[in-house]
Amino acid sequence: KVVPAFMEYNASHADRTQSLGEANLLLPTTLHLGEAELGEEFDHDGAAPDPSLIPGYKFSPAEAEGKRFISAGQLLIMTYFWTCGGPFGIESAVASAGPLLTIISLFAIQLLWSIPQALMSAELALMMNQNGGNVIWVQRAFGDFIGFINAYTNLINSLASQGILVVLFVDYVQTSIPNLQEIEVWGLRIGFVAVVTLINIKGMELISSISSVLLIFIFSPFVTEMIVTVVDRIDISWEALLEIPSWEEIKPNFGTLVGTIIWSNGGFDTMGAIAGEVSGGPRSFLLGILGAFPLILLNYIIPVIISYIVFPHWKQWTSNSFTEIPYKIFPSWVGIYMTTATCVSNFGQMTAGTAPTARVVWAMAKGKDGETAEHRYLPFFFSWSYVAGDGSLVPIGGILFCGIISVVLAALPFDFLIQLYLIIRLVNLVSEYAALIYLRFSEPDTPRPYKIPGGHAGPIILFLPTVALGSLALAFATPEVLISGFGTLAGVIFCYVFKKAWVYFTTTYSCCRPANQPFAPPFSPPSSVRIN
Repeated sequence: KVVPAFMEYNASHADRTQSLGEANLLLPTTLHLGEAELGEEFDHDGAAPDPSLIPGYKFSPAEAEGKRFISAGQLLIMTYFWTCGGPFGIESAVASAGPLLTIISLFAIQLLWSIPQALMSAELALMMNQNGGNVIWVQRAFGDFIGFINAYTNLINSLASQGILVVLFVDYVQTSIPNLQEIEVWGLRIGFVAVVTLINIKGMELISSISSVLLIFIFSPFVTEMIVTVVDRIDISWEALLEIPSWEEIKPNFGTLVGTIIWSNGGFDTMGAIAGEVSGGPRSFLLGILGAFPLILLNYIIPVIISYIVFPHWKQWTSNSFTEIPYKIFPSWVGIYMTTATCVSNFGQMTAGTAPTARVVWAMAKGKDGETAEHRYLPFFFSWSYVAGDGSLVPIGGILFCGIISVVLAALPFDFLIQLYLIIRLVNLVSEYAALIYLRFSEPDTPRPYKIPGGHAGPIILFLPTVALGSLALAFATPEVLISGFGTLAGVIFCYVFKKAWVYFTTTYSCCRPANQPFAPPFSPPSSVRIN
């Protein structure tokens, strides 16, 4: 009989039997059967047995992650939404330093911050071609302790980014509907996150389809502004674009400028979280990530120019000026149109951003189960998932977790979240680049479909701009943000110590568990439960 190579049987009782064709086989505790290709079947009346009915069946990474169906074009659009999803939010940078320095900073940050992330993600994600992203990369390089810190800092900055999107969504709605009561604001937050959660539960194919439609709609209000400006002969000022504020004017908000630009161009390394679902091999992955850069750059530059030439007063800009300016300059229907587009943009970013974050939660909770990661960092029930009708993995536990935490974080101020995100993000990126460099030395012979050029020095050179920009951002961060950022990092380290102490205490002292019962730590799945 021909048996799939990925199937591993693990009987719960020695006398349990399973009929395989004409023979009854006694299954041992672990039985590896053959080297057949995926998709080959038992010759048993033309039908393969249902592996989920076999006690202790162990799902392989390929099976647990579902099918690979994300094309290069779909990945490009999803990359766009994961990293920016529209120009909205960049207004804080203009309000900090004016339009010209904002545009220059966009070019510099993409070159020094974003492209290195994309190249790092390409090498590591294609080297370890499965879902989980940097949780898996850093664990493989440095083991449990550094892996734990990286996993939680990655999770915190992803959730902080989602909290920022909820804050912006409410701000934009209040532009059209001012003076909302506190209970109405909370209703908006919860309703917004609830819709995003439901769409993610439906699967990745729906997310990809929605993102393609939203991309066109998001840019359309700025095209409308251009047309109305020409038709109504609205006054414009091209010269104002060349204004460069003095250092004394920029210095108080320089941290916001850097933090906003970095936040607006970050997240390329999160693409590794869905590497197990990208079809077409290395070429598709590289095209999907690198092809998004021109689109992202134009996404910010064109709206800044269009809005600033009709309202050339950067000191009067706020974090939601793209929606405020139409009400001041254009007919009211243009303002309503723009407000709708901003809400749609935040919705698209939140919907697409929840997907990789939820898969990081899934990997942190899955641990060694299914050979997903080396260590488990969240209770196992957060790995609750299923394979949708389109073949994609749906990490329900991770999706619900992301939704709840995002609503809570949305109660914090925008400026605080943006700088807190940056500090935690730096810790996360240092771990990732260190894993890239270390694995070059420790696993030089491991196949890499894509490899950053320059030998061992290549990844090190790639890492240097991140160190410089990170140091610059820390130098201009406010004391409150520094305290919160490093306090959060200290909290993550404390959680690791507590986890290790808990496992040691409960395995050492019998009073911590029922008599005659084997130990089952809270970070491990029950032996009798099989959750995909």
